[in-house]
Amino acid sequence: MRIFPFIGTRYAATTGDPGRLAAPPYDQIDDETRARLHAEGLQFCQLTVPDPAGAPDPAHHSAELHRRWRRDGIIERDRQAGVYPYEILTAEGGRRLGLCALVGLETPESGIVAPHEQTVTRFVEDRLHMLRTTRCDLEPILILADDRGGFDQALIDAVEDRQPLVEHRDPYGHRHRLYAAGEAAGYAALLAHAPAVIADGNTRWQVARSRAAELGIAIGEAGAEIPQATKLAVVTSLQSPAMVIDPIHRGLASATGLDRAAGLARSRQGWAGEGGAAFAAAVAAAPEPALGVAVAGRPAEIWRLGDSALAPERAALVACRLHDELMPRLGLSPAAATDGTVVYRSDPDRLWREQASGSLAACFYLPPMSPRTFGDAMAAGELMPPKSTRFLPKLVSGLVWFEQG
Repeated sequence: MRIFPFIGTRYAATTGDPGRLAAPPYDQIDDETRARLHAEGLQFCQLTVPDPAGAPDPAHHSAELHRRWRRDGIIERDRQAGVYPYEILTAEGGRRLGLCALVGLETPESGIVAPHEQTVTRFVEDRLHMLRTTRCDLEPILILADDRGGFDQALIDAVEDRQPLVEHRDPYGHRHRLYAAGEAAGYAALLAHAPAVIADGNTRWQVARSRAAELGIAIGEAGAEIPQATKLAVVTSLQSPAMVIDPIHRGLASATGLDRAAGLARSRQGWAGEGGAAFAAAVAAAPEPALGVAVAGRPAEIWRLGDSALAPERAALVACRLHDELMPRLGLSPAAATDGTVVYRSDPDRLWREQASGSLAACFYLPPMSPRTFGDAMAAGELMPPKSTRFLPKLVSGLVWFEQG
């Protein structure tokens, strides 16, 4: 993996506390959250998720707002290029370190930086228009590097006894700290031969590759150090502690054919509780591999899945069992995962309410994934279905970003 320093753009100190202006990533902001954050003034999500009612083209609105903030001194560029240590102190007392840098784009065939799940195409076009119009790489993706030791310790040494440039406390109590830029060479050497996987941000990686193709820019070694041949990322060691992989649950408007899928279960246990969060917790506590199945008009069940014809690393992933084995028995094609047929919800209570309201007929609750299971699947080259993982804590946007020019 290749990393490069960059001249970061950040909120100016004159804005007061820049940490309060950071935002969740764009795909975690619904209409209610956007309205609340926009009301706070100079909030970063005004750039990433502009109000569509405020302009005919939200991307042009973002570009103009960014220019105005630069002109008015609300945001400013750092004086020299570097890479930025990014620390997360979790509410539970854990610590996760990463490095905010530009990562060189690679071809899928190279195997240097691999996606771990499929991309929902309709989101690519929207974010590509945003990048094309603003010419700013506004949000980092999360990349996990299999560095086999050394990288995490280098980051610990880099932030020891230092004060962060900015600190943001997210709604879950996690503290996100960005540190002043340093030299890239030492980190680059540690990561030079490390295979990596995109843990969060497959869509934004695809957007960056699409933009490079539009501009006729080669990616890989041929595009080294060309801004449009890179992607802003926070690189974290695959062995880093405090890494949690929460599930993203699924819903369908129809439950037709579900009885045919019941043969995948070695056993089925009824559940008499109430509420999505409680059901998801019961699924998480069940013997692996477990899948929660809730169908309108029936008691919810926890299925313990039986033997699988899939490769062992893939069979260990309940999301793959669901999409590769169960959904075909419902008569669904692979396209259902990306064409809107399958509804994705990280909030189990929201999924439960949608079923109770009648908008969804069948819901599937997945268990969390262990980092070890994830690592084994990535080492085997497995590509998961869309929305298979939710790496927590999520990175925040607005601590530092990159103007491609």
